[in-house]
Amino acid sequence: MPLMELCSKTKCWSLYNKMRVFQESDYSHRSMQQHSKLAKLLYFAGTHVEQWQTIFKDQQIAIEEISPETAISILRELPLTQKKTYREGFPDKVTAKTNKCNWQYLSSAGTNEKMSVVTDFNKRDYLRAAEYLNLFYATGHPVGQKGIDIPPSACNVVCGLADAEPEPIFYFLYWKIKNGSLFGPDTISSFRGRVERQIIMKRNTVLPINTAAWSEMQAQLDGYLDKIKINKIKVLRGLPQFLFWLARRAQERDLVFTHLKVIIPYGGLACEELIKVIKNAFSVPFCDVYGTGEVGAIGCAITNDSSTDIFQNLVYLEVLDKNNNPVVEGNVGKIVVTDLNNFAMPIIRYEIGDIGKVISCEGNNNQPKVIKVLGRSQEAYFNEQEELISVRQLHNIFYRDKNILNFKVEQVTKTNFKVTIVCRGLVEKQSIEKSLTRLLGQECLFKFKEVAFILPEASGKYLAFKKKKDTLYV
Repeated sequence: MPLMELCSKTKCWSLYNKMRVFQESDYSHRSMQQHSKLAKLLYFAGTHVEQWQTIFKDQQIAIEEISPETAISILRELPLTQKKTYREGFPDKVTAKTNKCNWQYLSSAGTNEKMSVVTDFNKRDYLRAAEYLNLFYATGHPVGQKGIDIPPSACNVVCGLADAEPEPIFYFLYWKIKNGSLFGPDTISSFRGRVERQIIMKRNTVLPINTAAWSEMQAQLDGYLDKIKINKIKVLRGLPQFLFWLARRAQERDLVFTHLKVIIPYGGLACEELIKVIKNAFSVPFCDVYGTGEVGAIGCAITNDSSTDIFQNLVYLEVLDKNNNPVVEGNVGKIVVTDLNNFAMPIIRYEIGDIGKVISCEGNNNQPKVIKVLGRSQEAYFNEQEELISVRQLHNIFYRDKNILNFKVEQVTKTNFKVTIVCRGLVEKQSIEKSLTRLLGQECLFKFKEVAFILPEASGKYLAFKKKKDTLYV
């Protein structure tokens, strides 16, 4: 890895080492460094990005007053941003007026809508370094751990599965020579990506699991399980729903995985009951990671496998109540994040669309150190007692039953709910109904329906709760 830095302009390995030291340093050092990075970002956005220049002017924020000591207070004067904030002015108003020669355009596919993001080479190095950091905390090794990735459908193009060019390096080079495109503009980046995936990370990305009846999915599940055993896979990554199905099938076959070291989910929520099933089936640790396509890595499970320790060198994260004030330790609110390393397109006070609970805070600013992600805000619900019901709670109710493979709860009227379940045997519906009644309210009525399978959303992810539009969480 150090040799790669000598032979190219990438500094991701050095960044990874700095990030490890930073994450393990004391609070005063981390706070000082983070506030310094935040001040630098705010100053740059206010002087180089048209959209933020307008916002700073409207909020009457003096650029010259931005410093590490004032960065937090100035940040909290800024309005929250959403996907439409960046889409409406894209690209001219939301990107920096600087050298664009090393820019890269990314597309994030969220649960609802897509959003284009511009990154520079420095941000890309941070994205790579963060992946090394995730793997270090998961396995004890940042690179070189043979793995399989099973992404949601939306990741196909990003992961290269829709690429017509051969994936193996030597076949790729031969294909390029044969087609006379060896010196094409995309060859170097495509070659570098293959080196990173196949040699450095040793990751093999496979096709998503096709949603079908359990008997029909078993062949694909068995193929992946056999591949994990035969190829001595150490790291298994995938959409939590896919990992759950693999775990259930592995239990049915009484499989033992002697080489597997860790399970890492991505692209969706992993509740406690789901984690329990996966850990029992594979007999390895489960390391949850949290991030978004717009920002990249935000944190991973270090303290506890169902919570997230924030990478404070990458983001400044806030958990806010309905009045946009920081919540105190133990309380719940919407997750808002500022990317500290993207200067090509500053993403500041961005509402991710998730709800989280603050497990622990640091300092006087109620800044979260560890959070628990409770699910998407679009899937959150308030019962008659004005208690917030998260999709994590629903997941735990359904996946407690060993025969349930998937589910979806839909609010038809204020008190009537349609419950669709996918199962592989007898399900205790009365027990589930009692738990739902305690959670959603005594006056609620539930109509159950069994189906062979539930299709995912356009993003490739699965929606567990669909509510009436007038009950949206703000």
